[in-house]
Amino acid sequence: MSDKQTIALTMPKWGMAMSSGKVVEWLVEAGVRVRKGDEILDIETDKAVVAMEAPADGVLSRQVAQPGDELPVGGLLGVITQGTEDPVAVDAFVETFRSHFVVEDAGSEADQAAEKIVINDISIAYRKYPSRQDSDKLPIVFIHGFGGDQNGWMFNVTALTEQYPVYTVDLPAHGESSRQVGNGSLGGLAEVVAGLMSALAEPRVHLVGHSLGAAVAVEIALQQPEQVASLVLLSGVGAGTAVDREYIEGFIAANRRARLKPYIQRLFSDPKYVTRDMLEGLLRAKRIEGTDAALSKLAQASIYAEEGARPADKLTLLRVPVLVVWGGQDQVADVAQTDSLPANVEVQIIDQAGHMGHIEAAGQLNTLIRAFLDTSH
Repeated sequence: MSDKQTIALTMPKWGMAMSSGKVVEWLVEAGVRVRKGDEILDIETDKAVVAMEAPADGVLSRQVAQPGDELPVGGLLGVITQGTEDPVAVDAFVETFRSHFVVEDAGSEADQAAEKIVINDISIAYRKYPSRQDSDKLPIVFIHGFGGDQNGWMFNVTALTEQYPVYTVDLPAHGESSRQVGNGSLGGLAEVVAGLMSALAEPRVHLVGHSLGAAVAVEIALQQPEQVASLVLLSGVGAGTAVDREYIEGFIAANRRARLKPYIQRLFSDPKYVTRDMLEGLLRAKRIEGTDAALSKLAQASIYAEEGARPADKLTLLRVPVLVVWGGQDQVADVAQTDSLPANVEVQIIDQAGHMGHIEAAGQLNTLIRAFLDTSH
């Protein structure tokens, strides 16, 4: 923000390794009044296409960057004015910004490698992001879903580290963790994540889990209730949630981009979110020796073996605050499961999101998480 009336829209930094982004399209015309949180343009990173939200109320007075332009982090995308919309004043603001702008030196932060630790004979990769405020708040631990990795949380980490320390973790057979999965059960996965937190001397944390990661988070809360302060369960409320077997088997079997693409598109409400880079990244991970066999074992032991169980039965045993968030356009998991949840579980639906709400509706999810944690403790 330059002053009280003129706001620079700049290329956001989603994730430590992000150095630039490309403008896909503006979702709001110049001259239109916007409110804080409105989606105003789509930006493509090397991970996905994500909608950027307006940082404040005002008028979108200028679209500086155009579709196809690639800008470094911090580069000027546009201008919002809250008072005068004098074009001469806006011109002067843009020129002043450009004359003072210096491209961020990514340095070692952008190349931050995952740290690794052995838990139950399995090498687990994780990253820690400190809070940007002096705070005694408990850490948030993000647990990804089946076939994903910790990089999928890049659009959430930056927002949440404004107040909280954050950990992201690669589950066994995912990301940079080893391809050993033990018995592959939910209980075994929960032991590994809980063991990681103990090894890192974090006695109590907030857990945010997506899909399979949500089921793992519930198991941790049941096994080690003293370690868990709250649960946020995104697109999955625990063992027994109805899951599309065709998607899981198709994901495991796909070995080329064309074969993988239709299954990944099923995860999103809009196929525009699925980029070539996203597909190539998934295929690189799947080509690591032992990955497909390990994923098949996990699917059998931690997903299929739990079919028929009622997620609500486990949630009734928990004594911590629980927030369940679903995408209203989820094509992979059963949103209807929310009908049977205990009354003390808060449920939020993001209408326009699919299974990957933490990517395609990151701003809304981040707001929900912050509000939940603020009111639960």
